[in-house]
Amino acid sequence: MTVEVVESAFSVLRTRDVVLGPVHDGGYYLIGMRGWNDILSDVAMSTATAFEQIVKRSRRAGLSLGTVEMTFDIDEQTDLVELQRVAYERDDLPATRRALESLALDTVASTRTSLAK
Repeated sequence: MTVEVVESAFSVLRTRDVVLGPVHDGGYYLIGMRGWNDILSDVAMSTATAFEQIVKRSRRAGLSLGTVEMTFDIDEQTDLVELQRVAYERDDLPATRRALESLALDTVASTRTSLAK
C-alpha cells in the first residue's frame, strides 16, 4: 500500500462514513470509519465474500460507503508472485525485496531475471 492510497482513504472519509480497499480475491486490505460502527460482526473473514459482506452490512446500517483502488493481499503462497512483481518494480521496497530473496523461492529468481531483461 502506498502513502497515496492512505491519503485517498482519508479524503474519502471526508464525505463518506466508511472506506474500504478491496482486493482481487474478494477480501479487503483497508477499512476506515469516521466513527465506530459494528460492520464486521458475523462477517466470514478470509473468504471470497468478506468485502461484499462488509458492504452489505454498511448499507443495512445506513452508512455511506466509498472505496480506494483495488489491489492484492498476501494470504496465500501464490500471492507472493504478485508481491515479487511489485517489489521489483518499485524503488521504495528494498526491505521487501531482501525478505523475498531470503525466502529463496524459485519465483523470486525467475521474477528478478525476467524483470532484468
